[in-house]
Amino acid sequence: MQPTFGGFGLFNLATEQLIGRINLMMQHYHTPSILSRKLDISLKYQQLQVGTNKNPLTLDYNKWGHLATFSWTKMLWRSLKYHAVELYMKFEEIPLPREKDRLVMELIMERISSEAATQSLNRCRCYLRVLFLSDITTADGKYLEQLAMTPSENGTKSRYKFPREVPTQKPIEKVAKILDGLHNNRQKATRRARKMDKPNPQNMEMVLYQGHG
Repeated sequence: MQPTFGGFGLFNLATEQLIGRINLMMQHYHTPSILSRKLDISLKYQQLQVGTNKNPLTLDYNKWGHLATFSWTKMLWRSLKYHAVELYMKFEEIPLPREKDRLVMELIMERISSEAATQSLNRCRCYLRVLFLSDITTADGKYLEQLAMTPSENGTKSRYKFPREVPTQKPIEKVAKILDGLHNNRQKATRRARKMDKPNPQNMEMVLYQGHG
């Protein structure tokens, strides 16, 4: 509280901390400096770590924060959430490889709410070097690649350098089971949609008859 109102005039440390972090980001982000390079690497590393193709600072910290390890960028993310501040900045978003593709972690978190479970499954995702569902499906999108069912240390041939993880076999098998179920459900939904879009010959004949008259 200000001295005018009978307070001691002390600063709010959490607010001052946020201001300092934002100032540092604004001064050094995308500038020709080593610190700028480190900030950029940290953000992109955090992007792959939580399993998103967007700027991780724009995600809901309460939902995604537990997937990231301790770092300066994570603390900035937490401060932004705590003070309800949105930070708009230039950031390279990873485009979807295919139309109607989905992020693996989004699909998992839509079905599992436990933080411990999603952390475990996310470690397996990083172990597989997977970001999108298309990363582990065949070219026609009908089947899962063998590496998703019987993964190895080699993972997918991704051009991104994912965080190193060494999960046990049990969560890896659980991830494979979840992904297989998700993929089968998507295939069934696609077939149903195509069936609904297929024109009814009887309706077509009726329209043609009415148009003729």
